[in-house]
Amino acid sequence: MSSAPVSSATETPESTPLFPVVLVMLALDEHDPSVLDAVAAGAERMGAHTVVLAHVSPLDPLVGTLGVGISYDSTTVPAGLSAAQADLQGRLPGCTVVTEHGRGAPDAVLSEIVQRRDVDLLVLGRLRTSHADEGWGPSGRSLLRTVTCSALVVPQGSRLDLTSAVVGLDFSSHAAHALGVACQLADTATAVCQYDLRAAGHGSLTDAEFAAELEKNARQHFADSVAQHLPPGAAPVLEVHSGDRASEVLLDRAGTALVVVGSRGLSKLATVLLGSTAERLAGRADGPVLIVRKKGEVLSLLEGLFHR
Repeated sequence: MSSAPVSSATETPESTPLFPVVLVMLALDEHDPSVLDAVAAGAERMGAHTVVLAHVSPLDPLVGTLGVGISYDSTTVPAGLSAAQADLQGRLPGCTVVTEHGRGAPDAVLSEIVQRRDVDLLVLGRLRTSHADEGWGPSGRSLLRTVTCSALVVPQGSRLDLTSAVVGLDFSSHAAHALGVACQLADTATAVCQYDLRAAGHGSLTDAEFAAELEKNARQHFADSVAQHLPPGAAPVLEVHSGDRASEVLLDRAGTALVVVGSRGLSKLATVLLGSTAERLAGRADGPVLIVRKKGEVLSLLEGLFHR
């Protein structure tokens, strides 16, 4: 499929930064280097002015028994957290890098920090895995289900390369918003629209004729309803692919490139019962996955049933 040239993110004037306040979850283990490298690589284009490095230590059992679920300790900051702060501050002299050392359940602690510091983007690491499995540790999946801001998931050993991004496009307003973010963040952006021939009636058309009609309609809808809402100068490529599931098509198309998807978010209960395409992508992709959410927007279970 032919590709048109895509404008550089650095050529697009920005009125407001994408992610001014970035919260980084550090496990103080072998996952951290990939996460810190991603933050260092992306901070300028994200428009970050404050980076919060957070580590959550286990809660003292006695404190938990007394009913105190979250606490913070600024007096005994782990050496690894202080070292990460010094390293990242050296790489990002234009940002303010601070630390948070919490105790309690990681999802509860980090969700509280997101609210208190008005965080725009959460960055967390993940195990490297195959497409058949998901590489979540004990906290990553839970965090994605509870935070109300955008999230960048960085698989161990991957690299955030902002020369290109692959964006899932289902023509919802949230997917279109994610495409706009990708156009600002990466040099080139490719919007991928997936369809499943088995899930639609063909009438008298052959598979090839029906696929051609779907692609024509997708391109027309993109031109009429999406392109005009993108940042000035943005010219992403649109690709239309056949496949059983959108997540599989995006995983195969992206490889190790950055994947960007829009999400309205689901409440914790709704996500457990309904599942989430964004969550599946973030758990299985070879490269980083950026889940773009509008801050504070979370669907209930009932709403999720009608917005899947």
